[in-house]
Amino acid sequence: MAEPRGNPSWSKGMASPNPGGWPKNRFEFAKTVAEATKGGLAMIKVALHILLSDGEAASDRLRAAEFLCDRMIGKAPQVIELHATVKPDLSKLSDQELEAYHALAIKALPAPEEPK
Repeated sequence: MAEPRGNPSWSKGMASPNPGGWPKNRFEFAKTVAEATKGGLAMIKVALHILLSDGEAASDRLRAAEFLCDRMIGKAPQVIELHATVKPDLSKLSDQELEAYHALAIKALPAPEEPK
């Protein structure tokens, strides 16, 4: 069974725990930071200073490098492995659909190995 989604202490029909929705000024913070740092340039300069300074701790230099790389080339994608077994109900398919399904399955499956 799937895990329940959302807030477990809130159920359908109850008053919303956030009746106003998202704050109306949620983009104001980003705009203010961008203006104060010349579009983020000041933050980049600080990170570069930390990265290139021998006097900084190795952990701070590494974090500065991560910060710069994340913004330069983007964060690395996170891989999530999923192991699932799907058992389709083939009785719901017409003969024509079954033939198409069979053809696709043969095309998609790897060829059987030759016996040794």
